[in-house]
Formats: sequence, C-alpha cells, structure tokens
Amino acid sequence: MPVRFTVTTGQAMRSRDIFRDGKPWGFKTYEAIARHKPDFHVSTGDNVYYDQDYALATNMELARYHWHRIYSLPCVRSLFRTTSGYWEKDDHDYRWNDCDPHQKVPRKLRAGVTMITDEMGRRLFREAVPMSKKTYRTFVWGKGLQIWLTEGRDYRSPNSMPDGPNKTMWGAEQKAWLKRSLTESQCDFKVLISPTPLVGPDRQEKRDNHANKNGFWTEGREFLRWVRESGLRNIYIVCGDRHWQYHSIDETGVEEFSCGAISNRHAARNQPHWGKDRQPHFRDAKGGFLMIEVQRDDSSPELRFTFFDVDGNPVYVCRKKCDIGD
Repeated sequence: MPVRFTVTTGQAMRSRDIFRDGKPWGFKTYEAIARHKPDFHVSTGDNVYYDQDYALATNMELARYHWHRIYSLPCVRSLFRTTSGYWEKDDHDYRWNDCDPHQKVPRKLRAGVTMITDEMGRRLFREAVPMSKKTYRTFVWGKGLQIWLTEGRDYRSPNSMPDGPNKTMWGAEQKAWLKRSLTESQCDFKVLISPTPLVGPDRQEKRDNHANKNGFWTEGREFLRWVRESGLRNIYIVCGDRHWQYHSIDETGVEEFSCGAISNRHAARNQPHWGKDRQPHFRDAKGGFLMIEVQRDDSSPELRFTFFDVDGNPVYVCRKKCDIGD
C-alpha cells in the first residue's frame, strides 16, 4: 500500500512565521504539511526549547507550559486532529543545549538557571507525548516500509568523555536491538529516523552526535560500516537537529536526509565545511519539511524523498528503487 509521512525538527516559539492581527500565530510548515494529508508525522526532537524560549523552564511547571503553548497553536492542533504522530526527543526538549544525563543542576544558562534534572526531563517527555514502553521503537507500515525511532539522550555517555569504543549515545541494549531488528526486517525499505545526524557533516566545534569527530564519532562510524558489511539493502537515514536541509552520501555508501528547521527564522546560515568523505547532493539553509513516500506498483517499489520549503513548494526530490539483490 502507498505510505506518505512527513518529518520536522526544531520548533521554537520565537521562530513562528505566521502573523495574524499583528501577532505571531504559528508555523507555515504545519499548514503546508496538512495540505499533503500524510499518513503520519514524525517530530525528531527539539519540540520545545526549555533553555532558550521566553519563560526559561527552571522547574516542572514552566517546562509543562512550554509544551502547552506550542501544541495549542491553531496550526499544530489542526494537523494533529487528522494526522497521527511519532515523537523523538533531543537536547532542548529534554534539559538544555547539547546536554547529557550526567550533567548536574543547577545549570546556568544565558537566560537564568534551570533545575531540570535527568529524571525530570525523561518524565516530562513521556507526560507530554504518546509513547510506548521504551523511547526507541520500530513500526511496520505494510510491506513497503519499516521505520526506526532511536533514543539519543537517555543512554549516552558523558559528552566530555574522550571518544572511543566505550563511548556511546545509544547504549548496548538499544544498539543490539537496532542491529537485530534491521537484520530481521522483511520490508522493502528501511528508514532509520534519528534525532541527530550520523552522516552529517556537522560544525567542527560540535561534540554532541555521531557526526562529530570530538563527539560520538567512533560509534557512528562503527554502525555505518556495519550497515555496509552486513549487506543491508534499501536502508536510509533521516535526521533532525541540524538547522539546514541536506542529502549527503557517506563514504560507506549510506545516505542521510536532514529535514531542516521548521521555519526560515530557525534555519542556520553558517553551514559546515563539506569534506570529500561526505558529499552533498543537496543542501539549503532554509526552513521547511521532508516528505517521504513509498509507492508499490507492477514495477520495482519506489521510495521518494521530497524537501519542501515553508510554503509547501518542492525544492529537491530524490527517488530510490528497491534493490532486491542477486
């Protein structure tokens, strides 16, 4: 059966781009997504910004307020009246920028001091969004598609730990589950949706994710090599977190699609240097969303990635036929 879904990241109240009666109303991207009537929507994290948006989340009550005001916006409510959703968490909707479970409170931020502990951050996320028993999970959408949603905060080693084989974002249990379930999948296409990039590239000063050489690089490279060496076919990575849209191809052959920030006001102009090991097929420092479609007909099944701007105009399309091997 045909499947269509959309992906976004990075929605901050300060980045709203619809103004009505002289007041910020919501996000153009949500209205554009609704016109496509997706089967489901994936928010890859940074659903709220505890540490940056007005009313710093210094406690549980203010953290709840961040969720309530974003998800009460008319355009957001309208989409989720008719569209199911999956949510991942990242740093800003867990504790603060580039955080890990080991950092202590009180934490001094630009706008004040926060007391959001690791336990509070985990509990607030589960309270705010529908969630299964574990925050990493996989879902099958017919013969054509299986998606994986990973957890990048709860099990991670300290960001400050020197990179090496013992440093992890995923933890041993999640990593074993991910490899096992990918290998067992019988679907035409496999889409791994990560809150943060694995391929990248990212800015050189970052040390928060798998695409950072001073971060969790070793674990990321091990996984990408495993994908190649295990002979997995038709697997693609989709990521959030980065404030620009891109399609890049790693030297292992693994391809990654970054959905980009939800609005132009939230997009980043200062993109990283693109080295020879990560060649971009597309990149754009604008906001918008990514739509992914699976089509099955008499010919080979097709997976289609389409980047849209905030007004819903397509800016880049990539089509992938199902590789059935020898």
